[in-house]
Amino acid sequence: MDAGGSVAEGAGREGASIPDTSAFDGEFLIDDAPLGGAVYVGTPSASGGSVLRKNLTAIGRTCAHAAELIERAAETGIPMLGICFGHQILASALCGRDQVFRRQTCEVGYRWLDVEPGAVDDSVARDLVPRVYMFVWHNDEVRAEHPDINVLATSPDCPNHIWRFRDLPIWGIQGHPEVTLDQS
Repeated sequence: MDAGGSVAEGAGREGASIPDTSAFDGEFLIDDAPLGGAVYVGTPSASGGSVLRKNLTAIGRTCAHAAELIERAAETGIPMLGICFGHQILASALCGRDQVFRRQTCEVGYRWLDVEPGAVDDSVARDLVPRVYMFVWHNDEVRAEHPDINVLATSPDCPNHIWRFRDLPIWGIQGHPEVTLDQS
């Protein structure tokens, strides 16, 4: 299932509208369009390396453009949520490209994530305390040590599954909260 589609569908059930675009197909929202928020999700390269290998130049341009948009959105206070690759591109754009690295092994399957005590005061993570069960599947990881990253949830294999950028309305989720048990 397309993560972007399921996020947009979920928003629709809550009465919100999210335009579902694919930056990898050259579809960007108008750069200066007013946004109530932005959700960044997975990439075709995450589910099959052939897309990544064939389109490295296009993906590089897309990521650079996305990083510029993320920086501008953060400066103006637009709320953002990153899921999977979105989690990684937010960290890369806001904290530096060196904050995302390739893991030695893939973490995949359902995992219990331990929610940090400070998450009780966070508007996104407060309902997850003390633990949340989430599907994860990633080869890349966001470092937990950056001073602007407030880690909200961890696992034994990944010290940064859910994080917030400073005290701004910007969150990254490494796992896939949109994936149900039936879909996995």
